[in-house]
Amino acid sequence: MKGTIVIREGKRGKRYHAVLTVNGNQKWKAFTKRRDAERYLAKVVSAVHDGAYQEVSPIVMNDLLDIWITQSLDVRLNQGLLKHSTSKSYKSMIEKHLRPAFGDIRTDQLTHKVLSGWERLKSEDIAQGELSRKSYNNLLNLLKSILSWARHPAQCYMAHDPLSGLKPLPLERVERDFLQPREIQELLGAAEPPDDTLIKVALYSGLRRGELFALQWGDVEWGEDGRSE
Repeated sequence: MKGTIVIREGKRGKRYHAVLTVNGNQKWKAFTKRRDAERYLAKVVSAVHDGAYQEVSPIVMNDLLDIWITQSLDVRLNQGLLKHSTSKSYKSMIEKHLRPAFGDIRTDQLTHKVLSGWERLKSEDIAQGELSRKSYNNLLNLLKSILSWARHPAQCYMAHDPLSGLKPLPLERVERDFLQPREIQELLGAAEPPDDTLIKVALYSGLRRGELFALQWGDVEWGEDGRSE
């Protein structure tokens, strides 16, 4: 690999271009200061010698989200590693929160500054009661998962971690009351059909409210006798 500094004058003044030749292909990166261009060259050359250098092919986040859904989320769903309700929830979070915020940004331009601005906007939503801390943490964890996948050598859509330094918010521990066996029987005895069916599913499955009301016929596993298992 070869590297050099090329100086060019333009409308915005003098620019120092770090020019790299990797596998016969030239890569240019412009800097306003010569020492920044030299540091960049030294860093890349060191990464190549250490075997840590990887080619990056940036794409817009809208495309990245589509690819992640197809090549990661849907694959894990088909493998039985995710529930349908979890997959549906992730897709909803992407469409409602992540795509509007980052969809038009290229992966190599998704910087810590961009993420810090997003964090500030979400903090305002939390302060106004439009977003819970738990929901924010879920968004942050999902975004971390997507960007970690994007940085993997198999993808190489980005090389940096713009989420570095962003941490989940602490959550208050909530103590919940649990029904005793006698109370469960009293509740079922008071419920009338068909309402008792939903109550039984809630009591015996342990599903959360959102998961419970998101159930579809496709979520039912039918036994050989045609009955649900």
